[in-house]
Amino acid sequence: MSSVNQNEMAKQVSALNISGTSKSSSAHPAKYNKKYEVPAALIVSPYFDGVTNNVHKRPMPWEGFFNAGLITEEEMITFRSLQQSKRNFKDYPIETRKCTNLVLGLLVKLHRIEVIQYLLVLLDDLVENQDTAIEECFSNFESHDDYIGLMACKVIIKLLNSQNSSDFSFDFTNLFVYFEQKLDSTDPSISDVVIQLIQSVLSINGSRKFIYHNSPSCLEKMVLILKDTVLSPNQHGLKVSVAQTQKYDITPTLVKIARSTLKEKVIRVMIFTIKNMFDLSLESNLPSIVVSGVQSCLIALSSRKIQDTDLSEVISDLSQKLSEKLEKETTWDEYMNELKSGMLSWSQVHSSDAFWKMNYEKFNQEDHLGLKILSELISDSNNDPLIIAVACHDLGQYIKHYPNGKVILTKLGAKAHLMRLMTHPDDKVRYEALTSVQEFMVNAWKNQQIDPIY
Repeated sequence: MSSVNQNEMAKQVSALNISGTSKSSSAHPAKYNKKYEVPAALIVSPYFDGVTNNVHKRPMPWEGFFNAGLITEEEMITFRSLQQSKRNFKDYPIETRKCTNLVLGLLVKLHRIEVIQYLLVLLDDLVENQDTAIEECFSNFESHDDYIGLMACKVIIKLLNSQNSSDFSFDFTNLFVYFEQKLDSTDPSISDVVIQLIQSVLSINGSRKFIYHNSPSCLEKMVLILKDTVLSPNQHGLKVSVAQTQKYDITPTLVKIARSTLKEKVIRVMIFTIKNMFDLSLESNLPSIVVSGVQSCLIALSSRKIQDTDLSEVISDLSQKLSEKLEKETTWDEYMNELKSGMLSWSQVHSSDAFWKMNYEKFNQEDHLGLKILSELISDSNNDPLIIAVACHDLGQYIKHYPNGKVILTKLGAKAHLMRLMTHPDDKVRYEALTSVQEFMVNAWKNQQIDPIY
């Protein structure tokens, strides 16, 4: 693993209570992750499978290693027997359990890339087929070979899963640092495998909290991959990993993918993710759910002939719950949902003179929350010009219907931002900013005092 302190990773993994007999009854060596009923480190990748198959077929010069004094005669015979067992029985006999420490010892001694590849594949096979873990892992292990690093991560994840329990803890730093580096790979096969490895590691206790709080850049890179919506058949697992938080605002992408794909397993991930957002954190996620068109998406999906009965039931149930929620919403609630989502567009409410006459005073409620959000939206130069233009328009409407609000917006810094936006590259932003500034100039001689902002 290039640029990663892998000796430190080896120490951390070695420190685990990884032995044939676990100290905790809740920590069971498991070939499969019990919660998800899938292999603990499942990777489906033509690139990864191709290299693994080639490594399996590759003959190893064990006699040459023996002649060079790198292995003993007994070790040479053991490895030859392992290869013969794999050829004859397509599996390793139970007697080979003792070979894991031997493999680990050779990982320290031998440094040729093809040999390390073979030893890692062998170690992965031993862990997979014996439902057991080992006392040590990688020591003094460094490589610039992508496959070696990825296979090492796969083995480590299997070892971690063998000890996974409600009270399990582990420092995931080096794993996620490595994942973050490989997500930048120009080879899509590499990033595809990394995403699947991340999906596997996120089933381990403490890993989700770790990536959210300690590896935000890794999470951000996955979100960017998701928003590109160029997904391989296996990258839908990424959504499970990152979509449980409002912070990264991926609801529009989830809706877009759910609408556009015909694969029910992908639709299932999208809809169940939105369902979790609705059920577990409705207050924070409702603005984005409403503005992103989740309801219209659910209606469209309900008209399809979906074979997955669970998915069909969830679509119907979620659509009904959302409809009941929206029936209680006022036009002001709808506006605030759009505002809090940050995804402003030229919806009817913005141009409705009746809306502004009825609701302008509400902008002064909750410590001027609506005005503060609008001010933040126009201050962020990275925002979509459409969002900035609509926000400028709304600030102008507020001043038009409530001239005393000029003082509030001045104190919030909105006036300065509006004047700056009069030279914005986008002509619509310039127009709306100019119109709002003109509202500031109307009746400028008035200097009425209002309640101060705290």
